[in-house]
Amino acid sequence: MIHLCSSKLAEKLQLQKENVNLSVGCLSGLSTTVKSKVSVVIFNEEKTSNRKLEFFVVPKIPNLMPSLQINLSNAAIPKNIKLANPEFYELGKIDLFLDSEIFFDLMRSGQIYVPNSNLVLQNSTFGHLIGRSIENFRDKKRPVHCRFINKKVETQMKKFFDLESIGIRDDPHCYDENKALEIFNKTVSFKNNRYTASIPWEKNCNQLGDNHYVAEKRLKGLERRMKFDNSLYLKYRGILNEYLDRDIIEKLSDTSKPLNKPVCYLPHQAVYREESITTKMHIVFDERSHKVGQLSINDCLWPGINLN
Repeated sequence: MIHLCSSKLAEKLQLQKENVNLSVGCLSGLSTTVKSKVSVVIFNEEKTSNRKLEFFVVPKIPNLMPSLQINLSNAAIPKNIKLANPEFYELGKIDLFLDSEIFFDLMRSGQIYVPNSNLVLQNSTFGHLIGRSIENFRDKKRPVHCRFINKKVETQMKKFFDLESIGIRDDPHCYDENKALEIFNKTVSFKNNRYTASIPWEKNCNQLGDNHYVAEKRLKGLERRMKFDNSLYLKYRGILNEYLDRDIIEKLSDTSKPLNKPVCYLPHQAVYREESITTKMHIVFDERSHKVGQLSINDCLWPGINLN
């Protein structure tokens, strides 16, 4: 795991540094040489959860979060919800960066979709986190400045816009949509009161990576949550049993990995919709899960038409 801490925060907290020599890739795409690390115990405000982690000290963690000021006047965030960062909408520097492997260990059951916005509140050890698109909150009058420092790039861009001005442009999504629809029309069938269709593979499924390690860590994180939330466990078990009864999923009698076939695992988690009248909780399977440097199921499929 790679956790990062800014040198400014390490000095402010007077943390004891240990010498190291390590090259770390930064969020900006560049790499930096780390000269020291610190050991830190992080805990929530209620002190009901704590973890001892090692952070590599870097001069700074790039990029302000969020990247622009957010206007929340139309977003009805429930007043009884405790936010992990009540001032998340303000521009601010990042002083701590947690590796993604620990992310799901910090999550807790419960998602709330905020009315009049694209925002979602995700419960966590530190309180509710804010996620999803902030496009609706952008300042429409925000100026954007662009300057070309490469004459060749400027010339190429001018040619591009000249072509568009006379109507010569290709829709890059058209072929993707047609290909997915073509596979669907050729393979769709209705049998035993159920529609079935072939998976619209874009790439050979043999290119799929084995993400067993990633899926197993996600499952262990889910199991830890269920130990502290019996209600989540009972609802989760009920939904999976329903899937078994309806033949949506099936139990594997042989769990050994086949040697001559690609294998890919689907991590899953609970998603809540408080405004739902029928089912407030459902299980979402993550087809984007993949091992670093390898393809996920989504990467290997034709995307098809956007139905949202």
